[in-house]
Amino acid sequence: MKLVALDALNVIHRAYHAIPHLSNSQGIPVNAVMGMLNILLKVVEDEQPDYIACVFDYPGPTFRDEAYAEYKANRLPAPPDLSSQIAIAREVIEAFSIPTLEVQGLEADDVLAALAREASEEGIDSLLVSNDRDLLQVVNERVCVLASGRRFDDVIVYTPEEVESRVGVAPEQVPDLKALMGDATDNIPGVPGVGQKTAVALLKTFGTLEEIYRRLEEVEPARLRDTLSEQREKAFQGRELVRLRAEETLPLSLKDCEAANINWPRGLE
Repeated sequence: MKLVALDALNVIHRAYHAIPHLSNSQGIPVNAVMGMLNILLKVVEDEQPDYIACVFDYPGPTFRDEAYAEYKANRLPAPPDLSSQIAIAREVIEAFSIPTLEVQGLEADDVLAALAREASEEGIDSLLVSNDRDLLQVVNERVCVLASGRRFDDVIVYTPEEVESRVGVAPEQVPDLKALMGDATDNIPGVPGVGQKTAVALLKTFGTLEEIYRRLEEVEPARLRDTLSEQREKAFQGRELVRLRAEETLPLSLKDCEAANINWPRGLE
């Protein structure tokens, strides 16, 4: 049994930037919609899931915005020709009768993590379709993340082994890694002077953020030790911002997501 869950806005954004401008006969831009639809149909054809859902970010502040005023403050508004396609994409998804899910106060990756957790508890494997690297923290033997590579039509399937190979740490260490090195995409500062190489080395040695600070006197060089000491509060705050809320209860059940209820185009039934 398998669940496929699409991080809809993430895929739409990725398609918009990867696919050259296209418009329909009325001049309406459709490149992002076409890209999202191609990914969706290709994954469904390849995976033949038993359950499927599309997850959207809730249009409003989340608990992260309340905890950290500068969260994602560096992000620019979406271009008008992208914003207009989001509504069209929703109409396409609705036309297929694919269940959609968005939860007030949470981001799409929190909802995806919770959905995958519920599936795992019922013995169901999950494939989460997204380029959001925060999702790598939930990868395990039952949960994989499918992301596009350098080219939109190239894909990477993140298993636990693939996460460690490409990122340098195990999935469960991803929040600690980002707490140390920061995340420019979400405007999480991290510890000044600590890049990915240093953060990976620290976690290879100490395992967790807690253990780094418990054994801080062992960290070398002294300059790094002093910086970590000064930035302790920010490091732990950063980890809380990155950590996904997989424990959340969702308003949609897996039964609501049964693929048998989807109105697929002819050839995908």
